[in-house]
Amino acid sequence: MMRQDRFTEQAQQVLANSQEIVRQKRNSQWGVAHVLAALVTLNGGLAEQVLQKLNVDMNRLRQRVGKQVADLPTLAYDVVQIYTTPEVVRMLEVANSEAERLKDEYVGVEHLLIAIADNEESGSTRLLAEFGGEQGGHLSGPPGHPGEATRDQPDCREPLPIAREVLHRPD
Repeated sequence: MMRQDRFTEQAQQVLANSQEIVRQKRNSQWGVAHVLAALVTLNGGLAEQVLQKLNVDMNRLRQRVGKQVADLPTLAYDVVQIYTTPEVVRMLEVANSEAERLKDEYVGVEHLLIAIADNEESGSTRLLAEFGGEQGGHLSGPPGHPGEATRDQPDCREPLPIAREVLHRPD
């Protein structure tokens, strides 16, 4: 598992919130659906900004993600230990690789979104594609320079200028 200090503060918050969703819902495993649920419920977060730029209906997406999480198997007792699915491990690895490829110092929520969109086996990926994959939207930065995440200001930038669709990445 990756070190926590490799993530921006907002990405750390999303991952912590996703694990709290596992506890609240009494799910047996931490999956990508939990991470996506945390991403789309973080009001004013970078993920929300990116998805809105892709003209995603955030209320509808939140409802569908909530249903996806609600449909997961639950335990009769409180969750003591959270088991990480291989899908989440792969998502974190892809997010880290994407950050490295873009020469970003930290893994941010934009990298988590790209990693979720990159996992063809994930129900969360299919859900994202349903809401934004056919929109043809691209992530784009603000006019001028995109900014750079730093440890002191990890979320100081708008969506990175990435010259490809978020939800249907060409290889």
